[in-house]
Amino acid sequence: MRNGNLPLQQFASGLLPHAEDVIPWQESIKKPVTETISRGKKRNILLEELYNALLKRCKKLSPPAYEEWISTRVLAEDCEMGIYQTRSILLKLVEQQRVVVTPTPIANSLRWYAVIKDGTTESAGK
Repeated sequence: MRNGNLPLQQFASGLLPHAEDVIPWQESIKKPVTETISRGKKRNILLEELYNALLKRCKKLSPPAYEEWISTRVLAEDCEMGIYQTRSILLKLVEQQRVVVTPTPIANSLRWYAVIKDGTTESAGK
């Protein structure tokens, strides 16, 4: 016993659960295969949703000045997603050459613009 503390050994055994007190874990209920979505399909759905949200905001065929492009935060709010998830998906769209990003951040935010070819759009996930 130091500094007036009580020894814990005699009290610890009363805190441990006894066999009759233990609640058994229920087995997790697995969803049928038809109800699950693969990671790749989910990514493609998010790509498509984000690309369509950007298209709705980019109504002109020629891109305006960089300052008028759509910010990451605006797109994230439109799609009800996090900013970093939105940025990651937009960068994948840039790799697919479906979206153009500003060369440098404007007001600490990257700006985005959809690439529109001949007035038609194609699926973002392909």
